[in-house]
Amino acid sequence: MLNIDTFLKIGSSHSVCEDYVLSGTHKLHYVILSDGCSSSPNTEMGSRILCYLARQYIRYRFTENPYSFNLNYDEMGKWIIHNAEMTARQLGIPSTCLDATLMVSYCDPIDYKSSPTVNIFIYGDGFVVLVPKNEPVQICEVEFKPDNMPFYLSYYLDSSRFQAYHDRKVSKFYNATSEDITKYHWNDQYAYDFKMQQILKVNEYKAILLFSDGLKSFIRQDPTNREIIPISDVIGDLVSFKNIKGKFLQRRVSKALKSLAENNIVHYDDLSIGAYVNEELWDGHIQLDRPDGSTEISS
Repeated sequence: MLNIDTFLKIGSSHSVCEDYVLSGTHKLHYVILSDGCSSSPNTEMGSRILCYLARQYIRYRFTENPYSFNLNYDEMGKWIIHNAEMTARQLGIPSTCLDATLMVSYCDPIDYKSSPTVNIFIYGDGFVVLVPKNEPVQICEVEFKPDNMPFYLSYYLDSSRFQAYHDRKVSKFYNATSEDITKYHWNDQYAYDFKMQQILKVNEYKAILLFSDGLKSFIRQDPTNREIIPISDVIGDLVSFKNIKGKFLQRRVSKALKSLAENNIVHYDDLSIGAYVNEELWDGHIQLDRPDGSTEISS
């Protein structure tokens, strides 16, 4: 059985939270999150529009044929963004409000599959954090270089913006850690519009989590030294669930952020998280391997 929860909090440098996250467990288990671009107007609305339309799409497709439920990356992305454009137009908001990343995930209906999988579709950047059964935590990041410019679905709505982005020669990178969570061991480069999709077997992981890129925005608030805090230094506290019932993610992350704040550590960007936890495998232990060979076990 999978337990699902979400968390959302505004970043310390923001006046409006531009992230959004949804989840559900009725028949279809899903987590959807979006991160709006801070330099575009009204993206707090755009991220919500994208999330709700993504939910509408996967629910409809599931209801249409639950026994052979499958989603196409391109078809889903184009349906969501074109319907989002119509929604924004009806609300009188410029389509640039849709300059937002989107992560759509669902678990194959357990009633119909003996070996369910969590399927993740990433449009833009973000993180997937994995807690395997017998291995250290794995941190997987999708990012864009140069200039940290994600490819938004909204660029398909305007040929001039699409061309301008294309001319920037941006590439998509998939970075992943192995046993040493302090550094990436894989750094694969792709075209900016490469279809980024993951299929993960539920029975191989204690937990599967989605994060917006606010995960890498933790800093120590010191007037003389704004120290960037590595993800490897905060991830253990964020995912070490003692109780996985109810609002387990909200409890865990709220406590972790409070503890970090006591040490003047905050996340300056908005932070959205969605978690799938495998109740049959979860034992409360998180393995974090360090470069010196030491291992931390949190519970």
